[in-house]
Amino acid sequence: MRKERKAVFDLFRGEKTDRLARVVAEHTARSVHNKALFEGVFNTLIRFATNPFNVRSVSTEWCEVWYSAGDCYFPYGQGTCAACREDAPCPDGYQLSFAYDYTSTGCWCVAQSPYITKICCDCTPHWNNPYVRHPLDCQCSQTVYHEV
Repeated sequence: MRKERKAVFDLFRGEKTDRLARVVAEHTARSVHNKALFEGVFNTLIRFATNPFNVRSVSTEWCEVWYSAGDCYFPYGQGTCAACREDAPCPDGYQLSFAYDYTSTGCWCVAQSPYITKICCDCTPHWNNPYVRHPLDCQCSQTVYHEV
């Protein structure tokens, strides 16, 4: 019995132990790298799914619903966002909100005339769940002039 115990303890010393430790360390390092890579890809896909409007100019493709008259009316009392951008539906640090009436794109449009369309979008801070209303939610609107 004593020889068997000594043989077991001998397994944990020397070259075999070094090789085992190296294999375990390499496997752990690969797992950590793969997890970080997966999380990076996953986060990019989630950002795209929740905000696929990375176009370089205002677009009526953002419009979930069209109205034939009026202006951007924000029925829940949110204010206008500071620093609304020309190239995105929401300002930096914000994302589209789907917590209000427009749950597909977060935006709606008002055809003010045959030549003018107003694009209105609900926005929420980038760290907020876009499906949950938040006191810091706000709206942006852009005007598109059409050539006829």
